[in-house]
Amino acid sequence: MPTEPDPLAEVRARAAWPDLGVDRDAFAASVAARVPPPPAAYLEDLYLAWACAQGAPRALALFRQRYRPIIAAAVRRFPIGWDEVEQQIDVRLFVPADGKPGRIARYSGTGPLGAWVRTFATRTALDELRRTRPGQPAAVDEVQAATGPGVALERAHHVPIVRQVIEACLAEVPAADRLVFKLHVIEGVSLDQVATLVHRHRSSLHRTVERVRARLAEEVPRRLARQLVASPDEVAALVADVWSRLSISVARVLDGE
Repeated sequence: MPTEPDPLAEVRARAAWPDLGVDRDAFAASVAARVPPPPAAYLEDLYLAWACAQGAPRALALFRQRYRPIIAAAVRRFPIGWDEVEQQIDVRLFVPADGKPGRIARYSGTGPLGAWVRTFATRTALDELRRTRPGQPAAVDEVQAATGPGVALERAHHVPIVRQVIEACLAEVPAADRLVFKLHVIEGVSLDQVATLVHRHRSSLHRTVERVRARLAEEVPRRLARQLVASPDEVAALVADVWSRLSISVARVLDGE
C-alpha cells in the first residue's frame, strides 16, 4: 500500500521556512493530495519550491540566495553568456506561460532541490548552446563529454563510495521491484508493456516505480552525506551533483542483473 504522508514532517518543513508569505494550509493540502507522498527528507525543499510557484516574493528571494551559486556553477561550464542564460532560467522557472505555472512547480520533492535546479540549469544552458551554435554540434558534444554524467562519477576516490551506496540501497529493494524499475526507468519500456511481461496491473507497477524512485532519492544522498568527510557545503554540493546523475549509476548497477 502507498506510504501515508507524515503530518509532522510537513509541519517541520513549514517551520524551516516560517516567513514565506503563503497559505500554509494550502501547502499542507497539496502535500496530502500527492500520490505517493513525497519523502519526508525533502519536504523543506518542496515547501520552498511550492511557495516560489505561488509567486511569493520572500520565497523567490530565498531561492535565489540559496540556489543562484548552483545555477552559476552549472551554466559557467558552457561557452555562453551567463547573464542571458540566467535570465532565461529565471523566466522558465518562475513565470507562468500558456496558463501553466513556471517550471519550478514541476519539482516533486523526491530528491534534493539543489540537484533538480542544477539539472534544469544544465539543460537550459545546453539548449542555448545548441541555439547559438546550430552549425557546430561538436561544440555541444565536447561540453557534454567534459561535463556529463560519467565525469563526476569517475572522479578521484568518491567512485567506490558512490557505487557502494547505490548498490546497498538497490540491494534492499525486492528483486521483482528492481526488475520493474530497470525495465521502465532505465530501458524505457512502457508500463503497459511491463505489465504484460510481469503479469501485473499497470497501476501496481506505477506505484512500484514511484516507491523505488522515492527510496533512492531519500536514501542515496543521506548515506553519502554520512560517509563523506568534508565540510557541510562540500557534502551538499557533492550529494546534489551525484544525485542529479543517479540514473546513470543505477543503469550501471542494474545492468548486471
